Amino acid sequence: PIDFSALRRFICATPQERSEAFGNASTLPSVLRAVLHRLTSAESRLPLRRGFLAAVFCFDVLGVRSRPTALPALLDDSEVSELTLGILAALACEAGGRSYIVSSDASLQRMIHLLKSKPLDSSVHIQVLAAMQRLSLRRSAQDRMIEMGLVEWAVYVL
Repeated sequence: PIDFSALRRFICATPQERSEAFGNASTLPSVLRAVLHRLTSAESRLPLRRGFLAAVFCFDVLGVRSRPTALPALLDDSEVSELTLGILAALACEAGGRSYIVSSDASLQRMIHLLKSKPLDSSVHIQVLAAMQRLSLRRSAQDRMIEMGLVEWAVYVL
């Protein structure tokens, strides 16, 4: 069984906290890659993937509720931002995941910043776009995206 509390402590820790508590901090990309794999792998049956997805937001693995600075920090870290965005895009496939992500204004702002600042053909931009498109299914997310100037940016880019 997966200890989601330990997973949250590891993912949400600062690099210094992670190094002191868990040893080598360079394992964060491997852990995030494993989470993404569990969420998206066609090798696992759909009910197992959905169960894991629900556990990620129920146990607050990305710290959206318990440590609001953790997810924006992951998005700021160039070493793990793409993996983090892949996880967010997978979470955004389900209503509970969308609610979880949208509950963090700082994370939504950081995603919009990445969308606006990265080259249109970059993998980070594509990952953010996928997550934002899925998040836009929620009216509250639509309203926040409009308030944050995403519509104007999209019109300008097009």
